Amino acid sequence: MKTVKDLFPEADPDVLVFGLLELSALAGHDFDENSPAALFYLCLGALSEETLQRYEGPYQDKVLDLWFEALSGRHTKEIEAYLSLVASQTPKGETQDYLAKHYKRIHVTTSFYDFLNKEGVAVRPDMPVKEFKELLGNMSYNRLNTLRFFAEENPETERYVRILENECHEALNGLNDSDTFSDGPRFNADDPAVYSSSEYAGPLRIPPDLLETYNDKSQGRDDAARVVEAELKGFGIGAKVVNVSQGPTVTLYEVDIPEGVRTNKVKNLSENIAMRLGVQSVTVEVPLPGKTTIGIEVPNKERAVVGIRELIEDKRFIDSPPLTIALGRGLDGEPVYLDLAKAPHLLVAGATGSGKSVCLTSIIMSLLYHTSEAELVLIDPKRVELSLFSGIPQLHTPVIKDIGDAADGLAEMVEEMDRRYKTLEKEGFRNIAEYNEAGGGMSYIVVIIDEMADLMMRCKDSVETAIARLTQLARAVGIHIVVATQRPSTQIITGVIKSNIPSRIAFATASGVDSRVILDTQGAQNLLGYGDMLYMAGSKPIRAQGCFISDKEIKAVVEYAKKHCLGVEDPLMKPALEDLREVTLLTAPMLMEKYHIDSDRAVRIIAQLNLRDRILDTL
Repeated sequence: MKTVKDLFPEADPDVLVFGLLELSALAGHDFDENSPAALFYLCLGALSEETLQRYEGPYQDKVLDLWFEALSGRHTKEIEAYLSLVASQTPKGETQDYLAKHYKRIHVTTSFYDFLNKEGVAVRPDMPVKEFKELLGNMSYNRLNTLRFFAEENPETERYVRILENECHEALNGLNDSDTFSDGPRFNADDPAVYSSSEYAGPLRIPPDLLETYNDKSQGRDDAARVVEAELKGFGIGAKVVNVSQGPTVTLYEVDIPEGVRTNKVKNLSENIAMRLGVQSVTVEVPLPGKTTIGIEVPNKERAVVGIRELIEDKRFIDSPPLTIALGRGLDGEPVYLDLAKAPHLLVAGATGSGKSVCLTSIIMSLLYHTSEAELVLIDPKRVELSLFSGIPQLHTPVIKDIGDAADGLAEMVEEMDRRYKTLEKEGFRNIAEYNEAGGGMSYIVVIIDEMADLMMRCKDSVETAIARLTQLARAVGIHIVVATQRPSTQIITGVIKSNIPSRIAFATASGVDSRVILDTQGAQNLLGYGDMLYMAGSKPIRAQGCFISDKEIKAVVEYAKKHCLGVEDPLMKPALEDLREVTLLTAPMLMEKYHIDSDRAVRIIAQLNLRDRILDTL
């Protein structure tokens, strides 16, 4: 059988070793110069072009040529023969079935048992799994270290020791299932329903049970209506409270004033009313939209905690468009939602500790719970907020923490936008919705920037230009931006940026000037903090109480997403599942040839099938 060194006939063996080590790391599979060439082609063909570009080892031109050969599919028969050989060397039995199921990337053959028995570990392929786990649970760490020492010179046995290390750890911790590894998805003839496209329902949803239920009952002021009427009467205004709406943070009193009384006269008495009620501030809204009354917003004695669980379990959220996010509850206690696709971009600003970062978290959580159509680009110069979501499959790129990488990431989004427009132009569609309805595979991308000030201080020109282009053009191709800052000044939120972001959320600000920078009107300086917000999607802001999400809830959802979610579902997933039933091995070149797609998309589909296989194995 041809080996890897036969593919590099003129290579220096010592130099080749270092190149293969780097390629092994990129491919996620160990191989050396003596490994079968078919295994090398199998691993190399699974790499995307972007991943291959990270290879900086020797013989780059030759590796690129071999990569093109692997993508061409000319070695399919050779790969299938190799897999058949591996299958023929695989013993049968309960323990073997267990290992084969959980360690598909590490081919467990007869040599695995020969190695263990030679080292005094009596493992048989036909022994019960319970007995196998008890045996490993009784193995000492000294014994495991001894096996590791003997396996250092042999890559194959070294992989076997990795199995033992994982199984010993789980046996000692009382776990039943181990993480699974797989070279690629394979059809299981014994359980065809696993890959039945008719039963495939997309990514597995995150259960709401991971979120907490909070006390959503607020306590208003019983005498507030009487005090408001008495105070206005003292200034010669015979007003009457005609309706009361109690929200999570404030209660809205609708006041009817006599004809001939100027509304500004009531508005100028807000400080007097606040003093009589003994509260921090009172907001007078003149007039209430669509009504002939004015509104007086009075803080509650006890504010309610608005949990996100109740909002995402609401039928209005479940039936809403895919980019709908849960913001909180309004003055009437009703949920407040925002469709980011219509927004189409969002500005979030407020003083430190006012609830800005929690709002960003609620946006991310809403997208995780709601849609399988959105990828996330998280830019977190502060390194401590959005980094909690590292590793979730919905990420378009890893969480960006470095300022320089953030500027590059925004530039890449501009390039992605241009590429998508070229695709729409070529296919004859106006926007992403029409393209996807016709069977296209274009996902939405939501870019979230946690602290705009740091980016503008370090690389203003490049960041401002990129954001301006994205906010002007990216809506039609499904790219939306959420920009957040705790410094709402004109140096940070410039006119170029703000002019294309009509939807804005203001939390408590230090002054009316800051409020005017965010909303183009005053009002945010009177907010009470801790999630109290003004949300503007039209001509007039709406007051609401934002969702609260604890770190415990975030960690629970992130851990679940890492283990059980597939991320964004490609429209070709269902056809690919049907293909998987007809072949022994489904590869990226096969998908590229059949569906006329690029290598990156084909590799993503293989990865999703691969992850789905792993998830179903652990259910």
